[in-house]
Amino acid sequence: HLRIQSDAIIKELAHLENRMNTFATQLRLGLHAELSGSDSNGFDMKELKSFVNREPLDRETDAIYFPTLSDNRLLTAVVRGAGFTCVDNYDESYTLESAVRRGRSVTGDAVCAPLAAVYGDVLNAIDDFKKRKKAGDPEFLLKKRLLIFNNKGMGPCRQGQYVEAHKLFLRKSSFGNGIDGDLADSLMHFLVGHENKGFNVGFPQWAFFRGIQSIVLQGVLHQLLAAGSSRCLNSGEYEAFLDDYRQLKCDLGNVLENFIAPSPGALTLAKKLRPIPALAFAAKFFAYRFHQNPLWKPLRRFSNRWCRSPLPGDAIRIHVDGEVYMRTSQFEEICRTLLKVLGFRRFELTYAPVWSFLEYKLAGMLMRAEEGIRESIGEIRRATSAGFRRERGAFAIQKVKRSFKMRLSIFGLRRILAAPLYSAARLHIPEPMTDVLDVAGTIVPTRRPGGELMPFVGETILKLRDGYDLILNVAPEGCMVSSMGEVIAKALVDAVPQAKGRVEHLFSQQGDVDEGALERALLTVLGPQRLYRPAQSTKTADSG
Repeated sequence: HLRIQSDAIIKELAHLENRMNTFATQLRLGLHAELSGSDSNGFDMKELKSFVNREPLDRETDAIYFPTLSDNRLLTAVVRGAGFTCVDNYDESYTLESAVRRGRSVTGDAVCAPLAAVYGDVLNAIDDFKKRKKAGDPEFLLKKRLLIFNNKGMGPCRQGQYVEAHKLFLRKSSFGNGIDGDLADSLMHFLVGHENKGFNVGFPQWAFFRGIQSIVLQGVLHQLLAAGSSRCLNSGEYEAFLDDYRQLKCDLGNVLENFIAPSPGALTLAKKLRPIPALAFAAKFFAYRFHQNPLWKPLRRFSNRWCRSPLPGDAIRIHVDGEVYMRTSQFEEICRTLLKVLGFRRFELTYAPVWSFLEYKLAGMLMRAEEGIRESIGEIRRATSAGFRRERGAFAIQKVKRSFKMRLSIFGLRRILAAPLYSAARLHIPEPMTDVLDVAGTIVPTRRPGGELMPFVGETILKLRDGYDLILNVAPEGCMVSSMGEVIAKALVDAVPQAKGRVEHLFSQQGDVDEGALERALLTVLGPQRLYRPAQSTKTADSG
């Protein structure tokens, strides 16, 4: 399926191959012996596997932590609503830079900012667990296991390999998979969500669906933050907006923690109807309370108050895309920086939220299933052996079933979990990832490699067609996928002859937003006269 599209990508792949060959040579020569640990016997894979939780979740003995990815408190609220101990590790004083610094104290500077930040969250979780146990926190008296969520899939980096790197870091630490000598009966394990199992680590199905919805809700809140803050008239109104926004997050968290759990009777009925798929689907829809979602009214009320006034006709339109972790973690800071540089009522800001990448994973599975169907049909038509035709026919049927399952999953994610929230907030829902991949195929026919590159290609073209002025490729320094996006950025602009916008790149090593780079990107698009001209509405409001 691999078709090389440009000399630049060939160079990137050759560079990657060279790095892999170099690393293999170093291993053969024993230059990485320090990875074997401090003891002379080294370790084997069984020791690393011991860091992964393999037991069912236990509400009595387990304390669960999730790495931060911007504000994760809606997700932790859902987990607490399901009866588990799940600690909030994010507050309004949180900064991505602090998480990166904490992680780099162990990982060093050679790794990317997201890997360091997530490991910083791991270290903070261990410290918090120890502190609560030693302080005699009543909720932690019976807790014996610290479980830290991590995910693993087929992709690179965060989509597949972070947990493996984190195991190595923990192995080199002083506590191994225990906590420390004072808490010898407490163990630390990674709670690994596997891509091929839907990332569910053992939560009840209703809590899993609500957890996915909380991730969608994060994207809705980010979009409301951008829409409302850019419409403020002055700093006083902006402070009132922020107070209301923080209260909205608290109200939604309270709903998710205390008012969305299904009743035991509804769960029992849904379980009895499980053998009848159509009735089971309807029973779960009503049992899980998706028909009377208490999240809608707070979103509608906030949107009506802060996000309904039109922006001036010359407001610049900006879209944030790129690597998932960085574009999400830095979105609020990018919004604040744009307010600082441009002022109020000068821009409209959108971005591709985390849940869009979840939809992309489903759309990618659907794409591969449909490719398998087409290939099997072609092979059946050309085959002369009856046995081979039966074999390929069975394979095609399997792929048809998988295709149907993926379409149903995409429908559930977009139409049941996401669309009602975006409608309540009066926001446009992000483009379907099936459409994004189709558009990306006009530039890269294979729609590969997997990861953030193809969504970036498709979304960039769609935004340029829609008249956006600036698309930001936000990523960590050293990210190969985003660097490939940088290489083909000109081709993306050229693919839309009528485009007036540009693609600029905002890379970070320490987790900070480079204000100078962002200002230069705006200067490139607007020119000095438009960039440094204060908004008319802002001057009027201030003078009043």
